[in-house]
Amino acid sequence: MVTNALTASDAVTGINQAFDLDGSGAGVNDADGSAVVECVIPSVSGGDALALSALLDGASLSASDAASADLRGRVKYAAITNGLTTVYIYVTHR
Repeated sequence: MVTNALTASDAVTGINQAFDLDGSGAGVNDADGSAVVECVIPSVSGGDALALSALLDGASLSASDAASADLRGRVKYAAITNGLTTVYIYVTHR
């Protein structure tokens, strides 16, 4: 999906187009510009979201458990609700 990029000062959340690509944890957007290309996968279980994040980002940029939000790295998602979340995977920006 191609979406409008947010500014560098926009906070990273589990549902917006901002990404903390460097994993600094500062919560600011590293994917600023005019557009963001991302893959959006709805209705993902917490365990599958965590496994995907660990595979693509590694353990240091992934959530500590399958129920928590993951806001660092290329894979991000909000905290698990009713066993599911939507996963956003960064592809590129400009």
